[in-house]
Amino acid sequence: MADDELGALLTLARTAQDRATPVNPGLVRRSGAQRRHRRTAAIGGLAAAVLIGGAGATAWLASPDDHGGDKDQVVAAEADVLGPDGYGDLKLGMGLDEAEATGVVDIGGGGPGQTCRTMSLTAHPPARNTTSGYYSEKYGVAAVFAADDMETPEGIGLGSTLDQVRAAYPTVEEAPNGWYVPVAGQKGTSYYFGVEQDGRVGELAVELDSQDCFG
Repeated sequence: MADDELGALLTLARTAQDRATPVNPGLVRRSGAQRRHRRTAAIGGLAAAVLIGGAGATAWLASPDDHGGDKDQVVAAEADVLGPDGYGDLKLGMGLDEAEATGVVDIGGGGPGQTCRTMSLTAHPPARNTTSGYYSEKYGVAAVFAADDMETPEGIGLGSTLDQVRAAYPTVEEAPNGWYVPVAGQKGTSYYFGVEQDGRVGELAVELDSQDCFG
């Protein structure tokens, strides 16, 4: 192979590699640390083929991670599960130290005569002036509210319609403060659905029936 043909081959190969490599791999965020236990993303190897007709030369350029596949592989994210007894390692009824030891939640400070404290899920920090749930001085972890990408095991989350709620929970009933249904197999526990005027769920929580913090 002539030197000028070899030079052209290498130039085209480098160009293909540059196009196949992300501009900044650091921009591909891994949400596993942000979404504990569930959300994962896997990026497969990248490969590019450069075919040069001159002198019958053919070159194949592959990344070190390529093992025969030539397409990116991405594992779809799954929704976080709220319920039936809490959220992840955080369980309804847990005491203060036990709840914070899970690393799932931070619980606000208490004060004289204060019945309940607010909670902040570490993977889903609540917006300003809102809370991820409540800790009762009497009952422990009393309620956990859903974040945007959480769903109950039956697939109900924020934005679900009331019809979908009824289909998933045929025994759901309306009360002055929202819609409630007992959690199957979890005595003394219910799901709460706050339904907006458009007929969609705007608030969702799993809570102790005995909770004394809201509603």
